[in-house]
Amino acid sequence: MGINVKAVILFRLCKRFQMLYILLIALLLIPILAGCVQAKKSITAEDFRTTMEGMGYNVSDTSEEYAEDDFIQTCVGFVDAGLQVSFFEIDATDNAFEYYLLKKAFLADKKGNDFHDGSYQAKSQSEYKLKTSKHYYYVAQVKTTVIYSECPISEATRLDDIIKAIGY
Repeated sequence: MGINVKAVILFRLCKRFQMLYILLIALLLIPILAGCVQAKKSITAEDFRTTMEGMGYNVSDTSEEYAEDDFIQTCVGFVDAGLQVSFFEIDATDNAFEYYLLKKAFLADKKGNDFHDGSYQAKSQSEYKLKTSKHYYYVAQVKTTVIYSECPISEATRLDDIIKAIGY
């Protein structure tokens, strides 16, 4: 029984092409998977105000409440039937990301035993949602803006509509 040299060479070539094929697929999948989180466009406090007032909410400027926080340039928001939404314009992306992390850490204390949460996080765009048996919390950061909101779980659909309307 002799070794078929052609068969061995063909086998080795197939192994190399198989590895090349797997590498090519992996290289194609990385950008596709990275694109699953689409880049969001940040809006201004004025855009937020206009959109919310168009939805019937009475938006007020609460920037004075944050006068000690030098990095917060503007804060506008509203409270309506237990639904609270605050929109912050912050001086730099790094500071906005840090403020997002602070708000997210604040929500960690609210989890309790019965909760569902989800998030994604990057320096220019991050999001965290927390639903407990009684409340729904949402915090997001897009570039130099942060939105923080909370409501009773019965108002979750309204909050989701607001988040969708502003593109966050």
